[in-house]
Amino acid sequence: MSQGCLNLLAHLDPAYGGLSASLPPLCASTAAAGGFPSSIAAFCDRREEFEVADVRVSRLPSLLRRAVISQLARLIEASDIVHIHGLWQHPTLLGAWLSRRAGKPYVISAHGMLEPWALRRGRWKKAIYSAITERKKLARAACLLALTADEVENYRAFGLENPVAVVPNGVAIPEATRDLFLNSFPDLQGRRLVLYMGRIHHKKGPDVLVNAWASVARRFPETQLVVAGPDFQETEPRIKELAARQGIAERVSFPGLLRGDLKWSALAACTVFVLPSHSEGFSVAALEALASAKPVILSPHCHFPEVGKRRCGWIVAPQAEPVAQALTQALETPLGRLEEIGAAGQALVRERYSWDVVGRQMAEIYRWVLGGPKPSLTPILFQAC
Repeated sequence: MSQGCLNLLAHLDPAYGGLSASLPPLCASTAAAGGFPSSIAAFCDRREEFEVADVRVSRLPSLLRRAVISQLARLIEASDIVHIHGLWQHPTLLGAWLSRRAGKPYVISAHGMLEPWALRRGRWKKAIYSAITERKKLARAACLLALTADEVENYRAFGLENPVAVVPNGVAIPEATRDLFLNSFPDLQGRRLVLYMGRIHHKKGPDVLVNAWASVARRFPETQLVVAGPDFQETEPRIKELAARQGIAERVSFPGLLRGDLKWSALAACTVFVLPSHSEGFSVAALEALASAKPVILSPHCHFPEVGKRRCGWIVAPQAEPVAQALTQALETPLGRLEEIGAAGQALVRERYSWDVVGRQMAEIYRWVLGGPKPSLTPILFQAC
């Protein structure tokens, strides 16, 4: 029996970013709401920890050996279509090659890896890799999946003429209270909380946020900055050192990676969510904050222009001064007005980003690639358009 769509990625541990949160529910909703079964194959090292419910996951060793290649080949042969997540990684390149060998169509989601900021990081290696393999892999995809309209432009700027469909991340609106988080971190009880949540990495602007907080913290003595997430490439020690140099070490808390109910409880406990990122595909953390009815302060690189249009937060440049100004405005806003701003964000999520909607969109794309009707929920963008 066919396994439907096989979703292939390099890692599924939350320490590697938002795919661990977005891909399992995408697969579940594609099956439940869209009627198209989906499974996951992830290349993971032994240290990776994750729990996935309601979706079949094949855990492949990260070291590519003949037995591993054969195992992946069997998974691909048993599927109708392969969905490759991410770029610049040997496992995804292998997946594209095995898909072509098996005569299976594949689609690709770049997940922000063609963002200008991302391309500048290690640009010479990426230029060589793309010339040899990556561009060919992308050009042979039956369809490219973009999370945002901006990502469509990133594909085109990379010279790709494939059909592109925009299917965003989704989110389930939670029912959570602040109690679990505050009981887990009692030092934060009685404080207003400014929350950053995501990998602690320079790309996401935690240094920008700490510098901004240093300029306004004294005006809000009852407020604490919470920088939550896993350390990535030893960035967290540098952020702590920066906070100490700015004289605000005691005004910044680092609770580490928050999972499951504890994550949602932290969002329920915060006054405002901040992500001054330099580059995002489509921020899962920002989407979760909006779903939690929290005002957000985001950079334009988070690709949520609706936040400004729907007045559910602030869009500011990822620089200390504009972030500080937005923080000041948010923390000086009366509580009732903040609740109205948060409710507008949650309404936006219900309208556009529920998993039922996203699951049906993705299932339509898969069926179209396999020769079915043109999708009705998501336009297919061709180069001629």
